[in-house]
Amino acid sequence: MRLTHRGKAVALFVGLAVVLGWQFGSRALNAVAAPLAVALLAGTAQLYRASPPEIESFDPEPGVPGQTTKLSLALHGDGIATIVLPETEGITGGRIDATVRLPYTLERTVERHRRGVYDLGPDTIRQQGPLGLIAREVDIDADLTLVVYPRTYQLPRESALVRRLADDDTAERQEFDRLREYVRGDPLRNIHWKSSAKGKEFMIMEFASSGETETVTIAGSAASDCADEMAAAAATTAEIALEAGLTVELVVPDGSVGAGHGKQHRQELLSTLARTGSGAVPDKVVADADVVIRSDDDGTEIRIDDDVLTLEQLRGSATALEAVEVAP
Repeated sequence: MRLTHRGKAVALFVGLAVVLGWQFGSRALNAVAAPLAVALLAGTAQLYRASPPEIESFDPEPGVPGQTTKLSLALHGDGIATIVLPETEGITGGRIDATVRLPYTLERTVERHRRGVYDLGPDTIRQQGPLGLIAREVDIDADLTLVVYPRTYQLPRESALVRRLADDDTAERQEFDRLREYVRGDPLRNIHWKSSAKGKEFMIMEFASSGETETVTIAGSAASDCADEMAAAAATTAEIALEAGLTVELVVPDGSVGAGHGKQHRQELLSTLARTGSGAVPDKVVADADVVIRSDDDGTEIRIDDDVLTLEQLRGSATALEAVEVAP
């Protein structure tokens, strides 16, 4: 425990009043000093007996660079607490330096600027007595994580990458099963436009499995400070493959995701790409991969068999250079 600035001022006044009262016999000074001294002692006792505050954090939904979100921290307990969160590189608006009376909920709007996984939970909180004279540092185990997915690009059907991964033969290799209403995340290429035009809802064609599983394996490597470009190329490639109804497997320097498909698998792919840094993947993985992505100071290459595309070509052919909103 230690005195706050207010507590130091009170303690200094009490000491001065005691000295002056002792030298000059001023009862008025002692009458003021005594209650302040009692307040210091009472505040110390109350803070000693008080339970440490607790934090309940709420992780915001993952997003992409350029999107904003709210951070929320609920502080439970009694008394006064000071919480400090410094500004974090890669996001703006997350700085918190507030002294509040508990219980209290802190909210801040932040903007994502760069791919990554940001741990924003405070390590300590300064808890104060009821009058703010005495304080102590309390260790806090708060887990507040902000995930920023890599930027992806919406490519037209005539794009070379889309033609290679989402060719018209994909649906032809499956047997039509039924029509159902569109659900967010369904491949847009499976919309049955003729049936959709007759009603208010989009209708999706579902296909029965032909027993043949098509898997696209993506391997990504990046030189130092080039991981963002590799992640963007890998995320765009994975999105196209998933929308085409293919199974996607991913291997990057700091993680891998087994073959799969669907909404949860998509989140796992993007989360892995949000976390990965620079580095290389094993040569055997590169040799067996369907899509090989390499990023260095000269640019980002996407190799599919004998064809080589670049990230700049993807950006140039994108219908919009804005980041595509990633549904949680």
